[in-house]
Amino acid sequence: MTEPLRLLCFSYAGGNAQTYVRWRRHLGPDIEVRPMQLPGHGERIGERPRHRWDDLLADVRAGLGHMTDRPIALFGHSLGALIAFECARILVAEHGVQPVRLLVSGHRAPHLPLREGVLHRLPDAEFLAKLSERSRALRALTDPEFRKLLLPMLRADFTASETYAFTEGPPLTCPITALGGAQDEDATLPELSAWQRHTTGRFDLATFEGDHFFIDDAWQRVVSTVGDRLGGAGGERVAVRGSGRVPSALAGSDGSGRVRTYCSVPTGGGVTDGSMVDRMYSRVLPGSNSWTNRSIQR
Repeated sequence: MTEPLRLLCFSYAGGNAQTYVRWRRHLGPDIEVRPMQLPGHGERIGERPRHRWDDLLADVRAGLGHMTDRPIALFGHSLGALIAFECARILVAEHGVQPVRLLVSGHRAPHLPLREGVLHRLPDAEFLAKLSERSRALRALTDPEFRKLLLPMLRADFTASETYAFTEGPPLTCPITALGGAQDEDATLPELSAWQRHTTGRFDLATFEGDHFFIDDAWQRVVSTVGDRLGGAGGERVAVRGSGRVPSALAGSDGSGRVRTYCSVPTGGGVTDGSMVDRMYSRVLPGSNSWTNRSIQR
């Protein structure tokens, strides 16, 4: 009997990777969903959160040691997309393992520069105020003690997001699928299409009705798309050749809420700027081991 594929899943800034557990019942026994929880998040909330990329990737390396005995695919949303990308590079360079597929969601291609204002250097009160302006979930959180509890983790994640520095290296050879919201201003379709620069294999872009919240609002369609790509099934595809830009006539939703997929050959992209930001916090309920997950997205 063939061992199931391992799907390593990385959450967004401030997130709890345990939210990916609900994917298991939709993906079936052939795919083993493995949430990759970062220090300071979820069940690891007692650990010091990491804000330096060297430290983040050291933690990822430690978690990979016992996982390379099976085929691996990777998924990450927003900050998690960057971590999944760097994890893929680690697998190739240090373990000689090429992922089955890299799925990156809600984040510009890694070589594109940050274009949002930097938040992680702001004083605590201003930092939380700016997050509240962007987040429908944080605005509803009025408990000052809980905000104080979340602050180190949020600041560490924003620091990592805003200080990521891409380094050139050999492209991957595995397929890359980028996922994005058709109305997402934080990661536009051309910025997502630019991910194709980072593989010599196939690339495709799947779009969903919605903004940066599509990862939560359309999560079942996201899971269906992930299962489709990992199962080798087909889909509605439109060929796009050339610079890697999605034609303007295609760059949007048809209003049906269906996933729209654009497939292209892996040529270099010409996009000049980029975007990020997806936030999530996780709350441990007093006196219990239960977790409440809330999106802190822009």
